[in-house]
Amino acid sequence: LRGLNAGFGEPLAHELPGLAALGVQMVRTGAEPDRSSDEDVRRMIADFIGSPIRPLFIIGGQGWWMTNLGREHLLVSDMQGMTNQLMRLAQETSLWPAGFDVECCNEPDLGVGYRPLTPEGYAALARYGCYDAARAAGFAGEILVGAVSSRGVDSAEYLDRIVFTGLIPEDAVMSFHRYPIRMDPEVPHNGFYD
Repeated sequence: LRGLNAGFGEPLAHELPGLAALGVQMVRTGAEPDRSSDEDVRRMIADFIGSPIRPLFIIGGQGWWMTNLGREHLLVSDMQGMTNQLMRLAQETSLWPAGFDVECCNEPDLGVGYRPLTPEGYAALARYGCYDAARAAGFAGEILVGAVSSRGVDSAEYLDRIVFTGLIPEDAVMSFHRYPIRMDPEVPHNGFYD
C-alpha cells in the first residue's frame, strides 16, 4: 500500500486525482482535536467521497488539546466523543462502514514540547476511547493503534509497553511511523529488529 501523510484538516479533494495518478492508494489525515467541528470533519470526509484513495483518519491528534488551562491530555471521554463524531458523520456517506481506516492519535510518545502520554494511559485512551467506540458504532475498517515515532529503542519500548497492558484487541493494527535514518527501507531502526 502506497500512502501519504497530508491534509490535517486542510481540504484535499483538489489534490487527490493527481495523487491517485502517482499511485498513491491511501492518505493519512485528520482534524486536530481543537479544530474539529462537525463542519470540519464533514469536509474532511467529503474529500474522499468518490475517490480511489482510501482515507486513514487520525482521531485525537497527539493525545492532548488546548484548554483555557493550557495543554491537557485527552480523557477517554474526550476520545470517545471524537470517535463517535467521526463515526456518526461517516455514517451519512458512502464510506460507511468499511471505506476508511482510523488511527488512534499521532505519535503519543512525543508530546511535542509537552509531556507525552504514558504508554499505559495511551493504551486506555486507544482501547476505550477509540477502538471500543468505533466498533460499537458498527465501524468495520482497520483501527491502528500505537502510531509511535521512530526514536529507536525508546519508541520500541513505548510500543512494547502498550502491547503489554493487555488492553489492545488482537484485530487492532499496531502502527509505527518509520522515518528512515538511512535511505535503505530494509534496514530497521535500532530496537526494531526481528
